[in-house]
Amino acid sequence: MKALSALEDILQSANQKQLVKTELSSIWIYSMLLLQLPALLFIDLCRYKPVIVFQGLCQVIVYGLLCFASSFQAMKWLQVISAMVTTCEIAIYSYVCSVVTVDQYGKAFICSRWFNLLGYTIGALGGQLMVSYGHFSYYWLNIITLGSASVAFIISIFLPMLSTNYPCSECLNDQIKRKDRNIVHCCCKVVVKFLKQQWLDICESYSYNTMIWSLLWLLVTAGCHQVTDSSERLWEKLLEHSDSVYLLNGGVEAVAAVLGLIAFFVMDRIKVDWSYWGELVVSALCAVDCAATLAMAITSSIWVGYAGYIVCKTTYMISNTIVILNITLSVTRRRYALVFVMNKFISLLPQELVSLVMTYLNLEIYIQFIIYSYYLDVLTLSFGIIAVFRMVSKTKKSRRNQQTTNDSAGCP
Repeated sequence: MKALSALEDILQSANQKQLVKTELSSIWIYSMLLLQLPALLFIDLCRYKPVIVFQGLCQVIVYGLLCFASSFQAMKWLQVISAMVTTCEIAIYSYVCSVVTVDQYGKAFICSRWFNLLGYTIGALGGQLMVSYGHFSYYWLNIITLGSASVAFIISIFLPMLSTNYPCSECLNDQIKRKDRNIVHCCCKVVVKFLKQQWLDICESYSYNTMIWSLLWLLVTAGCHQVTDSSERLWEKLLEHSDSVYLLNGGVEAVAAVLGLIAFFVMDRIKVDWSYWGELVVSALCAVDCAATLAMAITSSIWVGYAGYIVCKTTYMISNTIVILNITLSVTRRRYALVFVMNKFISLLPQELVSLVMTYLNLEIYIQFIIYSYYLDVLTLSFGIIAVFRMVSKTKKSRRNQQTTNDSAGCP
């Protein structure tokens, strides 16, 4: 969504800009919906590294199209390939968690997010400075990003491959030993067996605890993405009543990323049982998001709009990290990618539903933000009640276990 301003800069005519807003903005999410199920199969089947390399290649193609293509058809393909990049992101975190021990999951995940945000901060701040003071065009920003993406793609090629065998390797070895050349039949059997195993893994992975955290994740993600994706249109409206000459998109993104870095650093240093306090903290952060979104809806100041976005983006990054960390700890290493691809697929459905409703009703951007604030308010109340209930249940269970231990210790 953030790339649409760059696309509009390429597509100069008013008619083309309208096409950007109506057609291109929907291609990305439809592509995401279609690509999630293939990703569900191939991320685990390929054992992560090939998917990471493929993602790097797609990233290079995306910025190559932004730099050197100008047709509307090329912009459509750009959205599809960009959806591939986003879909494959989970392979990176799955790869990281596959090369560390279970007790290092939390630290590894937070460190990965920390470095991700660090790069995001450098890019956003550098881009804002180059546009504001160096008078760079979007073209040169895309050229620089293309070079960075190319370096990342080359580095991904040299990542060590996981030692786990591919699912079809045993079958192929057996076929070679028996001198059976019907390899196609063997591969079909492997695919069917793999699909059955994936379905069993899905059924076994979604325990009660995983279901609660997954539901929390997809609802919070749907709400916060609507707010952040609609913020630029709100800023454009607020800019009409402001003395500022241009939007400070990059600077605002950089500030949000810096605050996220600080939050991750604090989370890594403090000792908190997120499985116990996490739901209550996420509920409180949703309340903060609700207040910030409502302030953005009723203000006429561009600076309040910027501040509200920073608050929403920062609290979402913290909430997202807490929820993903708890999901990671509640599933086995082998099923990590499976669960998160399924969650991402399901989370796209409410996002698309809300987008379609907003497009159909053609509501003012201020009204949309009021609706988003009500949505976040409902989340706050609902998950606040669930959090308190689960905390009381865990406390009672802990006391019962402690009492049983004491009784056992007192027996002769």
